[in-house]
Amino acid sequence: MKLILKGHDARYAVEQSLLAFFPEERPVYEGEDGDSHAEVTLHEGNVYATGVTTLTYGGKTARGEARVRTAGVSDAYERERLRQRALKLSFFRAARDVTGVTPSWGALTGIRPAKLVRTMLEDGMTPAQADRVLRDTYCVSPARRRLALESAEAGLKAKRELKPNDISLYIGIPFCPTRCAYCSFVSASVEKSFALIPPYLEALMAEVNPLKHRMEAFSALKSRLEDIDAAIELAQEADDDDLGREAVEEFARWQKSLADFELLTLLNGPQDQASCYVTIHAGAGGTEACDWASMLLRMYIRWCERRGFSVTYLESTDGDDAGIRSVTLKEDGEYAYGYLKNERGIHRLVRISPFDSAGKRHTSFASLDATPEVSDSINIEILDKDLKVDTYRSGGKGGQNVNKVETAVRITHIPSGVIVACQNERSQLRNKEEAMNMLRAKLYQIEEDKKQAEADRQYSEKGDIGWGNQIRSYVLQPYTMVKDHRTNEETGNADSVLDGKIDIFINAYLKYVAQKGVK
Repeated sequence: MKLILKGHDARYAVEQSLLAFFPEERPVYEGEDGDSHAEVTLHEGNVYATGVTTLTYGGKTARGEARVRTAGVSDAYERERLRQRALKLSFFRAARDVTGVTPSWGALTGIRPAKLVRTMLEDGMTPAQADRVLRDTYCVSPARRRLALESAEAGLKAKRELKPNDISLYIGIPFCPTRCAYCSFVSASVEKSFALIPPYLEALMAEVNPLKHRMEAFSALKSRLEDIDAAIELAQEADDDDLGREAVEEFARWQKSLADFELLTLLNGPQDQASCYVTIHAGAGGTEACDWASMLLRMYIRWCERRGFSVTYLESTDGDDAGIRSVTLKEDGEYAYGYLKNERGIHRLVRISPFDSAGKRHTSFASLDATPEVSDSINIEILDKDLKVDTYRSGGKGGQNVNKVETAVRITHIPSGVIVACQNERSQLRNKEEAMNMLRAKLYQIEEDKKQAEADRQYSEKGDIGWGNQIRSYVLQPYTMVKDHRTNEETGNADSVLDGKIDIFINAYLKYVAQKGVK
């Protein structure tokens, strides 16, 4: 439809009105007047701005006129808003007469009705007065007026309940029965996209919950600092040394909490809050390496215990003489993956071998892989034809089916070469389900690594578990030292590290990554 604008250049306002009535039409401003055209004119006087629209469509012609008072309005933005209202209303009235159709939201375009009504109520209008404005000015239907008033009053109620330090968020839910002309947001039909609503809400909550957790932690820190300030002031007024010392000690504890909070803010990856699958493989070094893998296993289990994380064994393979060849765990806890994702890589041990009668020094290697537990809302396409599923008898102690029935499951994803296994459950079905969860997690991690151009150190391209690839060295002989080769963070207390106190390395790498990102 050709649009002819006179006395103004409010293209967006007019185009919104056009699409509200004629969604199949597209606005043009050049060429001959065709069977469908509209002349939209603005007349502005000292008191009123008047919009006049002459519309021709489908062989019919109609004229619409609307006048708004602009006298006394000095704010340029508000005056322009009033001018556009006059233009929209004039187009609405002309289009209504031509088509015989009245949209349920009337002349509202580019305006959120609840926000409009909320503003009216905050400015002192009664609900009845706001209802009349929607009816008489914007021609909104009774059902939509009730909806707008209910939404506005609910918003005001929530606003009144906000505390001084609270933060309110506007969250759009893009699933609607119909597309409203006033709406400028992305939307999808409820009928066509019904199955998307649950995963959308799940993903939304996954984003909101970490933010809520962090805001609660920040508010607690702020409150504690205010209490410390009050305690210091009281100690000064009372000239009480004991109160002063207590305040200083509490401030030191507060500083530690602040440092923990700062680290928490660095865990902002899309899956950082998730639980984590951890796999440890023995590398070069034979029996030594298998023993070293079991030492790493104990180290991470102790770390989980200190964090309050739960640990579930999913699969393990013992070494020939000692230790383990491989083990897979699931570590359940908030931000488990965020902390452990940077532990992925080769870990090197130097010590006097307990398996060498000559007492020689040996170097052993083991690798750790960490993948997040992937939410069902994340679509990971896995085709049955790409899978090779093997069953076998579980090893080790367990239920009565262990070593008698093939309950253990091994799944090979042929295109990627990824292999996962689970033997923790007593039923083959449950082991297969858990193995599929691990496979989804690993395939997700591969794709994330590709996006980050890090695939050269992961999975098929991460290199041999041996010299030159280690991220951290643990030296027990001839001296004791643990050193992270990425950050150069080190400590001489190797026993403490092997007992699960690895936070110094995790924290150092989180800060390193953050600083590297800034650069």
